[in-house]
Amino acid sequence: MKRTKIKFLALILCLIFLATITVRGSDNPKQTATNTVSIHVDPVKPQVFPQKTTFFIDRIVDRSGKPQPLLAYAPRGGVFFDREPGAVVREALENSFRAGEMLAPAAVSADVVLDVYIFEFGLSPGSGFEFFAKVELSVVLRNNSGLKSEPVTALGTSIQNRAILKSNIQKNVTVNVEEALHDAVRSLVRGVKFRDTVLALQDSSAGEHASGAGGQPNTSGPNHGGAEALSKTEILRLLKSKADDKQVVTLVKERGISFVPTSDDLAEIRGAGGKEELIQALETSRPH
Repeated sequence: MKRTKIKFLALILCLIFLATITVRGSDNPKQTATNTVSIHVDPVKPQVFPQKTTFFIDRIVDRSGKPQPLLAYAPRGGVFFDREPGAVVREALENSFRAGEMLAPAAVSADVVLDVYIFEFGLSPGSGFEFFAKVELSVVLRNNSGLKSEPVTALGTSIQNRAILKSNIQKNVTVNVEEALHDAVRSLVRGVKFRDTVLALQDSSAGEHASGAGGQPNTSGPNHGGAEALSKTEILRLLKSKADDKQVVTLVKERGISFVPTSDDLAEIRGAGGKEELIQALETSRPH
């Protein structure tokens, strides 16, 4: 009987020791292939505006203050993201604008440019085994005249059932964060505040192009949604940003150009990657 008690106490001590090691090990989890998850969401088709509008995602800034942005869940060896939150958010927004045929190839060719600030991405503190995810974005929009908007907030949340098994924990983390991100993207690109902000920027841009110096009508501007004719610098910038050559040709035809291209100009554009179709479009385009 005495031996049985001793064995039982020894077993209890071993279990306590193993539990202590597990807890200590969870304080500083290491990322491995088996505890890493990938976050991807289906595109959310944006709302349609009265005039064709294109968007470009410029800056993505993580303001969450997390020392380990890839760490989603620390206990039990941890759960890690395979990419930083900024890359995941950029992919979600770009795919959504692309789905609506509203994604511009570069900032210079976009009607509206977005700067995105991430304040929350992942599981909320104290969620335990019941996974509560939150994604909070603050987005500043600006038009091609440089006028900026007030921040537009986009918030997404999601909650899943409790999970004990490690495989279920990883699954719940993934599903939860994906639902919260999808919710945040939807609240942005289909939201009333986003729509009103875009329309206000369009109105201000149209007003600037409608009047030149002294309040006279501006006849030097182009004809595409109030966007200015392309300069040589803008064309070179588009090519250097790896914009598709056909898209640059389309912009030249729609917006026109603000210069008379010389042979040196055309040679410089060729050197930047401009193909023959673009060169022909420049040669036949009427400068504004």
